Amino acid sequence: MMRPSGCTARGVLAALGAGRGAMAQAGGALSVILAALFGLQAAAPPPAPHDGGQTALALLDGRELYETHCETCHRADGQGIPGLYPPLDGTDWVTGDKGRLLRILLHGMQGDVDVKGVTYSSRMPGWGTILGDAEIAQVATYVRSSWSNHASEVSTNEVRRVRRATAGRDAPWTAALLRSSAHTGIPERVADDGRSAAAQETASSGHPYPVERPDVYRTFMPESSPASIAVGLPDDQSYCFDASVGYIRYAWQGGYIDNTEQWDGNGNAFTALQGDIYYRNQVGFPFRFGQGEDAPPVDFWGYRLVGEGYPEFRYTVRDVEIRELVKPHPEQSGLVRTFTVDGLDGPLWFVVGGEQAGVRFEASAGAWQGPWLRLTPAEAATFTITMLRHDSSAP
Repeated sequence: MMRPSGCTARGVLAALGAGRGAMAQAGGALSVILAALFGLQAAAPPPAPHDGGQTALALLDGRELYETHCETCHRADGQGIPGLYPPLDGTDWVTGDKGRLLRILLHGMQGDVDVKGVTYSSRMPGWGTILGDAEIAQVATYVRSSWSNHASEVSTNEVRRVRRATAGRDAPWTAALLRSSAHTGIPERVADDGRSAAAQETASSGHPYPVERPDVYRTFMPESSPASIAVGLPDDQSYCFDASVGYIRYAWQGGYIDNTEQWDGNGNAFTALQGDIYYRNQVGFPFRFGQGEDAPPVDFWGYRLVGEGYPEFRYTVRDVEIRELVKPHPEQSGLVRTFTVDGLDGPLWFVVGGEQAGVRFEASAGAWQGPWLRLTPAEAATFTITMLRHDSSAP
């Protein structure tokens, strides 16, 4: 946002920086001396802000943003325009639930809404595509603490969390929707320092840098070979891929990995899992070229990162190339495994069995014959295997 140059109140506060408290005291003493020498009225020194001045700066920025984007409709005194635009002063729509206010600021609002006993029907635009998270936080803090309002401030992190939770929304809210508990509150998905919950978790587990999921981590995993790869997915889903045999060893939910012992110097330690294992492979490599045959040998050729950083593993079996991409299920606890198969000249079988009772398998193609899924070359070209967790301990 462009601002005119020159000395503004915000500029003065920013110039004071970390030493603003000491300078304020010195300024107060100097004003007393000047008053004695020149007969001037001494101004009381400004109080040192208890929070380092961040709230004061946010309020100054918030006021500028309010004057630019909000004042035309809601007026400088926050009273709105009778019959057209509702007041912001003295209403729970502003001072109540933060998440509700942030949803309105991000996406706008339409339809009838009752404010202080009056029904308004005008449409409010959303500012999420124009203002950043910090700016939304500043204007929200300003309106919640101005006029007769005395509600708590809003942080940039809180705006970020609401924005992520409502990222798929492209229409203004209605009062009816915002009365639902599903559209109130602030999701607990991002740490206070701006990192995702997964990044905070991995950093606190001994990692020297924050990690955003999806994450691929080459490490020594329990119940797997030395060629193990831990993959952390969004929504607290994780799995261990064993490159020496070419398949997922197990999957867990509730956290990622803890390498504290390794980072502390114990090179013989296995990586500790955070969460509960809900799937263990009991059949080995899952593909067969004939029903009932043993698992064939596998040549692993590595992986590439696709999309938002998901690893796609590549391996060959009897000159048939298979690529596997694993993502979290978008609505339930579980994994969606997408396979691409090239060079197949006959039926291919995908076998399951012996897994924990809490996992259910679904296929996008082929026909199940007990624990065996039969796929033609055309069906196997691209298909998905969905592993859904459905036991009582699943979220």
